[in-house]
Amino acid sequence: MVEHYRQWICYDGIVFEQIREENKLSRKNLRQIARRYEVGRGITGATDKQKKNGQDPHADWLASELNSISQGWPDTLKARAEKCAEIAECAKTNGHSKYLPASAITKLIWFIQPDGWTMFDNLAALGLRSRNTGNSVIRMKAFYKELAERKFSNHACSLNRTIQNTDFSDLYGERIIDKFLMILGASVEWRENLIQENEIFLSLIPESLKNNIHKLAKDISDCHADSLLKKEPESS
Repeated sequence: MVEHYRQWICYDGIVFEQIREENKLSRKNLRQIARRYEVGRGITGATDKQKKNGQDPHADWLASELNSISQGWPDTLKARAEKCAEIAECAKTNGHSKYLPASAITKLIWFIQPDGWTMFDNLAALGLRSRNTGNSVIRMKAFYKELAERKFSNHACSLNRTIQNTDFSDLYGERIIDKFLMILGASVEWRENLIQENEIFLSLIPESLKNNIHKLAKDISDCHADSLLKKEPESS
């Protein structure tokens, strides 16, 4: 919860509001998010001539595609993953990306359609213990299939109800689950670094806010830790 909050006030929330004000994902925001989340190297860059003329055709194409699918965003994780796969495959086929940008697509679309959605990446997939073979699209689909089987949407809604009417109502239960999975999938060193960064962050904020963070984190743990993303037995 602390990690989501730290990233939200330092970056995610700022970009989220920019996109909301413009009512679309812009070329600029797309490049910013891709750099921030370290998925930009696969998205084809503009040539020197295009840059000189203020053009970025590959980012424009991808932003347009993402804005378009957000208008008809499906209800289920499976269908959403299929839409992301279509864009990733089209991007690579048509030279807009050097690789299958499955992870990038799922991250970018979150900033347009955050409700009931989370990001696919290797750490979260490791934490969920979903399929780790095949290309990025195959692994991405397996990740969301596993999330669906574990009632991700229900748990996210429940977390959001816990967050409502607190000082942190802008946060998303979906991303708290994301951070939870990343920490589960991370190395010991990565996890220790994250803890240290968050301890420094907590030391810099007002005591009253820090106390409220700890209270909400405890409420989340008490209400959700035992059941979060556990597979439910098959109905007989």
